[in-house]
Amino acid sequence: MNEKISDQKIVRHYLDRLESAILETKNKYGKLINLIAYNILCSKDDADGCENDTYLNVWNSIPPNEPENLKAYCLRISRNPAIKRYRYNFAQKRDNSKQLSLEKIMEECGDIFPEQSNVTNYKRKIIMLIVMITISWSYVMIPKSVYVEDELMPYREVLIEMNNKLLVYFSYTGNTRIIAKHIFNKLNCDVLELQPKDKYSENYQEVVDEYQNNENGKRICELMPYSVDLNKYDTLIIGSPVWWYTITPVIRTFLKQHSLERKTIIPFATNAGWLGRTFKEIKELCPDSNVKNEMNIVFTENYAEHKLKTSSSEIDEWLKSIC
Repeated sequence: MNEKISDQKIVRHYLDRLESAILETKNKYGKLINLIAYNILCSKDDADGCENDTYLNVWNSIPPNEPENLKAYCLRISRNPAIKRYRYNFAQKRDNSKQLSLEKIMEECGDIFPEQSNVTNYKRKIIMLIVMITISWSYVMIPKSVYVEDELMPYREVLIEMNNKLLVYFSYTGNTRIIAKHIFNKLNCDVLELQPKDKYSENYQEVVDEYQNNENGKRICELMPYSVDLNKYDTLIIGSPVWWYTITPVIRTFLKQHSLERKTIIPFATNAGWLGRTFKEIKELCPDSNVKNEMNIVFTENYAEHKLKTSSSEIDEWLKSIC
């Protein structure tokens, strides 16, 4: 019965400060909120905690807000505690692997801090503080690109039918995933990350060499199974790296496997400046689709830097045009 209550009525209960609104929100959208958090955190306990945080944040924000679409409003809010928790967990994991305990520093620096010494406790503490700051600063000075896991956080499948848009992408180096994450945050769309059944070599140059041959580049491949129902979406945002001037076999396989007749296809490509015939091939593979608003997104030639050459303002303007 609670599942059938309208969003407008639940919002009215929030505005009237009726605590029943929280239970009504949980009954109607709790599973979706939890799914968003779980796809980010991959932890049931953390997802449950973020779900509870979401209800509190919704309660605290209505009023003054009065959302017309409660579902989209709740799901948008749910991402914030989940992403904060992810970053916290990641920072804890990183810190635990790098920070040395006070006792460990004393042990390692026995020559500096002898048990029997004329050095006063005060001076010992000052010297120890300097050592600890030096050790900590050495990690701060590590280039940010070393810690790319936060930027490359995968979403796998987020299929909650928030709107009629589905983001489909494949990422090999992580650059396309960075853009996919940004699109997800901006558009609140569903997400499908494609993966080949037989994983590519982790050696980037081996993959480049294999697909340098034009015939290899036009191959298709077997994909890992996914559960998406494309009939539920009018618009597909499709992202692919550019491999030897065209789309990857993963994206080509997806486009060949599905009839996308009458759907709007919005493609984006990530590359180091060599777009080639990427968008032209997508149009050829989707002759009955409305392919438009193509976006070429350029990274630096060193793919491991994950550094954009295309400005973020250009990307945001593109996203505004497809909202």
